[in-house]
Amino acid sequence: MKTYLLFIILLGISSFSLAQNGTISGRVLDAQSKEPLPFATVAAFQGDKLINGATTGDNGRFELELPYGTYRLMVQFLSYGNKQFDAINLDAANATRNLGDVLLSADEETLEAVEVEAQAMEMQLSLDKKVFNVSDNLVTKGGTATDILENIPSVAVDVEGNVSLRGSDNVRVLIDGKPSGLTGASALRQLPADMIERVEIVTNPSARYEAQGMAGIINIILKKNQQNGLNGSFDVTTGWPHNHGLAANINVRRKAANFFVNLGTRYRVNPGGGFNNVTFGEEQTDELESGTAYTYKYRNSTSDRERAGWSHNIRLGSDFFLTEKNVLTAAFLYNRGNGDNQAVLNYDFLTAEGNRSLSSIRTDDEEELDQNLEWSLDYRRTYDEKNKSLSALVQYRNNTDEESSAYLENFFLPSGELALTNRQRSSNQEENRELLMQFDFVDPLPNDKGQWEAGARSSFRRIGNDYGVDLYNAGEFISLPLFTNDFLYEEEVHAAYAQGGLKMDRMSYQAGLRLEYTGITTQIDDNVNSRDFLNLFPSIFANYKLTDQASVQASYSRRIRRPDFRQLNPFWTFSDIRSWRIGNPNVNPEFTDSYELSYLHNWERSSLTSSLFYRKTTDGIEFLSSRLDPEEVFSDPQILQFFTGGAVTQAQPYNISNRNDYGLEVVLSSDLTNWWTVNGSANAYWQVTDAYTLTNENGSTEDRQGVEAFGLMGRLSSRMRLKGGINLQQMLFYRAPQNNLQGRSLSMTFVTLGASKEILNRKGTISLNVDDVFNTRKWRSELNFDDVVTSSEFQWRRRSVTLSFNYRLNQDSRNNRRDNRDQQRQDGGGGEEGMEF
Repeated sequence: MKTYLLFIILLGISSFSLAQNGTISGRVLDAQSKEPLPFATVAAFQGDKLINGATTGDNGRFELELPYGTYRLMVQFLSYGNKQFDAINLDAANATRNLGDVLLSADEETLEAVEVEAQAMEMQLSLDKKVFNVSDNLVTKGGTATDILENIPSVAVDVEGNVSLRGSDNVRVLIDGKPSGLTGASALRQLPADMIERVEIVTNPSARYEAQGMAGIINIILKKNQQNGLNGSFDVTTGWPHNHGLAANINVRRKAANFFVNLGTRYRVNPGGGFNNVTFGEEQTDELESGTAYTYKYRNSTSDRERAGWSHNIRLGSDFFLTEKNVLTAAFLYNRGNGDNQAVLNYDFLTAEGNRSLSSIRTDDEEELDQNLEWSLDYRRTYDEKNKSLSALVQYRNNTDEESSAYLENFFLPSGELALTNRQRSSNQEENRELLMQFDFVDPLPNDKGQWEAGARSSFRRIGNDYGVDLYNAGEFISLPLFTNDFLYEEEVHAAYAQGGLKMDRMSYQAGLRLEYTGITTQIDDNVNSRDFLNLFPSIFANYKLTDQASVQASYSRRIRRPDFRQLNPFWTFSDIRSWRIGNPNVNPEFTDSYELSYLHNWERSSLTSSLFYRKTTDGIEFLSSRLDPEEVFSDPQILQFFTGGAVTQAQPYNISNRNDYGLEVVLSSDLTNWWTVNGSANAYWQVTDAYTLTNENGSTEDRQGVEAFGLMGRLSSRMRLKGGINLQQMLFYRAPQNNLQGRSLSMTFVTLGASKEILNRKGTISLNVDDVFNTRKWRSELNFDDVVTSSEFQWRRRSVTLSFNYRLNQDSRNNRRDNRDQQRQDGGGGEEGMEF
């Protein structure tokens, strides 16, 4: 109720302008090529006072709304000479002034004069999204998409590579505004950072966006230049632990077409490891196949893991400029990765007195091959009317993943004598096919008073997963039915939306409604489980411009989190026989009502965004751990032998209860001097999970307590641009401890450093970075459930050093920024956001 009162108050304070207004319009072109200049600046002055300003669209057009009066108009574009119009009069007789084509000529003196200022801010803030330009981020040079996301405010990546935003792992990750096979945990670790231009964060999406993603949307924009002629950049990387790669981003622009290709190949080794110590409430007794009995109260394990392999990426396509207002883009993306992964897991079984009664060494040799193919065809039409557009998309994806593992575990008595040898093997074959079709239309209202838009979207997804586990016994491998399944997942989502917005003086409003139908079918052998959902997702936004530099916004949207393939798959992991995750075919979607109040202030050298947010989630999906004693499940002695080592820790997702999240996020960017920029962010939230009733697989129920938890995450980064083309960058990350339903995660802090030097007359850059300088990026947690207490620590990748060299062909570090802004403007500020968004 309080939230609705907030909107009523904001609506009530809006004012209606009684002044008589006119418009000045025109089109800005390159004087030589006659091509449009997008993102040129147009400003209207009375004396030295700025009255209003605008930037040109991708067709070079602009339109300024001004009260009646006489104005001086200034048109500017980086590296071009200025154009000024004096004494432009607007009155009742001349309410509309069209300046026609405004021609700007290249100015080499201007280009030289702004050389020092050509460094763009790494973070650009607006009320509906935050844009992070990462192409020149020194601390991620030679890294991957995962490394970049770890350096984005309010974003975290856990030890398994799962991405979270503002403390929630229910976030939608997109590539160029579209779903992609490159957004999974393993795929993000294979996508080179050299291919990424920027990252956009949308924390409270409107009805235009797909409703999936409770915490919001992370949009990764890949590089695609549009500069005329042949140009590109080339990267060579080497580092330790082994990190060696080559990458190229090439672009050829002609009058009727723009061709682009991104290539990357890399060999990378990720060494990691940790420990997991388990304490049982009572001393446990077990027996080996030989009849030797042993007891233990503590089961401690240490692990050393190494994930190594090659990854290859190619992305190519072309923009075909059918006419000035019609663009057709065809693109193809191919990603292939092969892994040779090794893990050694050491177990010690200790008595209550701390004496070793048994120990084991378990090795896991895994071979992995995954392949992603994506085809897309985009069409975009613009009109003479500013901001009017029509867009359509067809995309097809085919992703495959093949994994095979061989497990060998030797058990030793306290004397060192070999007591038992177990062998197992597992195999996994997965194929994911998806077809996406989308249509969007945007039409502005007269006199730039707002706009309305509508669209439709359909997606069809089919995932087949064939998983098997075999036990070596009496000279042959026998299948274990409990862990073997042929799982089929089919999903179709159909959506339509409409939304409209109005602008009245300092106030603007937007309201939208999205209708989505979801059908999900899972099948295991002959067991079919089909469900469908029809839901409405409203969104409301209200903006008030306090001054020319400050704005406030209130927003509301409803979101959904559909259970994904792995959450529904009954069994899908088997690296450790004493600890695994399984799915739950009966998990239902969770829904979230998201409210946000934001304040944005821009100063001459700084910008600040602060947001208060509240999320109310129903039917929340949570992974809960439980103890499974093999003797209570299995009767076959051969299988029980396989489970030597006692109780199993099993994690499974459930719909548990309602959850409330209250939070404050602050993001600040400031140019302290002409050469020193500092960015800082902090995200603090209070999470309250209600008490809930858990329904077990046998139908029994148990009441469980909720939990209240405080979370805090912050980043501070600094960039120094020194003389001689030298740049220094530092980043500090901190995450506070936080309680959860069955324990707590502990704090984590790490520091990353980077440096670069311009060489070869600014055509090349050599960079050096040290990731996790103090080797402290370790995920630590404590769990307490079913008379079991665990303490664990894991590190995905240890401290690393990377050296990279970048060479630019027909490019210059001074005008790269302008090209990036051109692309950003042409993409509608959202990286092809007309597609997914």
